[in-house]
Amino acid sequence: MDCQDLAHQISAVRQLCAERGVYFIAYPKTIDAANYRAYWGARWPEMADYKSRCAFPWIYAEVSARGM
Repeated sequence: MDCQDLAHQISAVRQLCAERGVYFIAYPKTIDAANYRAYWGARWPEMADYKSRCAFPWIYAEVSARGM
């Protein structure tokens, strides 16, 4: 994976969203080639925005039309 190119593309999308007033969110939050290498290489403690726990269970829930 070309993490430098990925960081460049995600930065371009973020900029386009800002220009158009579209809410943008990405994970990991720090858009940087080194950060992406650590993320995709499973070296999470090396990440710029490393967290020791996952917050998603407390901030996100999805329920289908069938209640599942």
